[in-house]
Amino acid sequence: MTQPTYPVVTSNMQVRSLYESYQQMLEEINNSLSKSTIGTLEADAGRWLSYVSSARSYSEYFQSIAMLDLPVTKGRLYELKNPIYPDLKFKENVAVQDLIDIVVGARDELVVSASAGIPMHLFPADLERQQSYWDAMQGLIEKYLLVVQPLDQPVTSAMENLGLDPGATPPA
Repeated sequence: MTQPTYPVVTSNMQVRSLYESYQQMLEEINNSLSKSTIGTLEADAGRWLSYVSSARSYSEYFQSIAMLDLPVTKGRLYELKNPIYPDLKFKENVAVQDLIDIVVGARDELVVSASAGIPMHLFPADLERQQSYWDAMQGLIEKYLLVVQPLDQPVTSAMENLGLDPGATPPA
């Protein structure tokens, strides 16, 4: 996959809308409590699944409507800018990183796809790739993040340095 150089300009309103949806999902993941805990909270997973479901429903609807007869001369251009790359400096939940990687991959692949150059709809190959990303997101959330229970680890094994010297007594 080619790494896009932002800002990217597209004339496809479906690409723009899905891009914005991916951006919102990344913002939700980045602000979630699950990012900084060792387990995944059901409320966070439910919100993430709703984004996947929304992207699927939107694309099904959009693909089902007739292609608009847009002018050949010049359609509307949408600037896709300021991509979100979540700061993972303080994350505890490694599986959340996997979800972020899938979402970023789906978003970045979409904006460099052949479909980004047409006014609406996705070419079948681009739609199939997006569907496989949605399957991967949904599968990771439903079959791993919500099912696998984390080990009961003491606070001293956190990935983030808590500032304690080995053998030191934590403050009361």
